Amino acid sequence: MGRNAIRLAVVASLLVVGCDKQAPPATSPVATAVEAEPEPEPELEPEPPKVPEDAIALGTFNLEWAFDEIDDRPKKARAHRAKSAEDWAWKRDRIVEILVAEKLDVVTLTEIGGERELVDITTEISAKGGYDYDIAWMASKDRATGQQVAVLSRFPTSNVRRYDVSIDKHLAVDLELPTGDLVTVVAMHMREGKAPAYASKRRKAARTLNKLIAKERRERPFIITGTMNSVTHPYDDDYPKRTPGILASKHNRSDSDDCADSASDAGRTNIAGEPSDHIISCGLELRNATTSAEEKVVRDDEDPSDAPWPSLPIEEAPFRDVSDHYLVWAELALPPKPEPVEETTAEG
Repeated sequence: MGRNAIRLAVVASLLVVGCDKQAPPATSPVATAVEAEPEPEPELEPEPPKVPEDAIALGTFNLEWAFDEIDDRPKKARAHRAKSAEDWAWKRDRIVEILVAEKLDVVTLTEIGGERELVDITTEISAKGGYDYDIAWMASKDRATGQQVAVLSRFPTSNVRRYDVSIDKHLAVDLELPTGDLVTVVAMHMREGKAPAYASKRRKAARTLNKLIAKERRERPFIITGTMNSVTHPYDDDYPKRTPGILASKHNRSDSDDCADSASDAGRTNIAGEPSDHIISCGLELRNATTSAEEKVVRDDEDPSDAPWPSLPIEEAPFRDVSDHYLVWAELALPPKPEPVEETTAEG
């Protein structure tokens, strides 16, 4: 066989072999699993405002001996101060929890130790996402207990003062409302006691205070708040003669200067079910009032009667009561805006 014939034979055999081999199967495209994008979480609806735009939320809260652990207290107060820094932190944090949740524009505090506790509380409120409050405070004249009153306000404060009246625990402060109007807030804690002599002293002090603020009340609204320790409701027959009724100007013949009392709606302000704490609004419409945070204030079974709160150890009574008073708050209408005056041009 010649060389050309051999070459032809080899080529032919290679072609035959190549034809016998199966072509590799066509590769199908790999199905890539595409992860479905997670559906966006529904947007949380913004929390509704506590009050309408034309109003403010104002409250009062008796803190029942909110004293820190530092031992610089009058003798009568020592059993009620916190036994340790941990005890005070417990009390402070419960107060802060309530005030952050309540979102009050203004709140008056009674039975607090003083400026040190106030700064501690307001600092924690801000740190926990609450409002940045201004503090209005002046040392009280109560040398027996050392208890103080104060006003926390979101609005600018000025002219913190006391009146020449026999209410040892009180102060007044002017607030500038969002409308630009000034309003005076008076915070007080009147001496407790149901004996006739104590009631008589409270009524006398209320009448004196009314006389002292009469001129100022003609110039701007007044809000009188706090613990008045007078067991009476606005619908009681003798209300005009009792301390809250006197402060609400229900004792005179004219109805033009009468004030609204939160006790008309919020008449059970402490664990005894008494109308002990009041918001009396003179010059601003009081639309409604209520007690609040009851479940956070009285956290479990009622604490033993007259037992100072630090006497119940945290580890044995982690749900001890924060106070023996509830928080009281009211919606107060802002002063109405003056109607715009239309300019007229003189015709020539």
